[in-house]
Amino acid sequence: MIKKNAFKPLEIFIESKEPKYIWQGKFYLDENLSKFLYFGEHPDLLHLLTPIELVPEWLKIEKRVYEAVEAFNLKISSVTYTEAEGWYFNTRNNLRINMGSDLSNKIFEKLSLTLKYIFEKNLTPSIIDLRYKDGAALNYGK
Repeated sequence: MIKKNAFKPLEIFIESKEPKYIWQGKFYLDENLSKFLYFGEHPDLLHLLTPIELVPEWLKIEKRVYEAVEAFNLKISSVTYTEAEGWYFNTRNNLRINMGSDLSNKIFEKLSLTLKYIFEKNLTPSIIDLRYKDGAALNYGK
């Protein structure tokens, strides 16, 4: 903010913001969800590829997602929401986890059980799809 008073020197106030997310690859979001330009610094921040109105929805489940994946040493690199697929996450080791639109307790339970299964069996799928009613699908094609 710049203040100019006719009888005083020009004053400039600079407010710094700490980025928490990279939103749509173009902006940072801070903890208050204030948007400011992304200049390429902090590329390791979580990338949110969601409509801005769904960011609060992500905030509601963020802790649960991190708890589920960090138990298996996975790090989420991006979170995406599309109308067609719902929510999906990509990890730093290129695993995609399709959650769908319903982020219920059942989905998180299914995620934990599926991750436990693939790590116990030493499997390396490229996609875990949790959108099925009766279980999960694993894809090894990517």
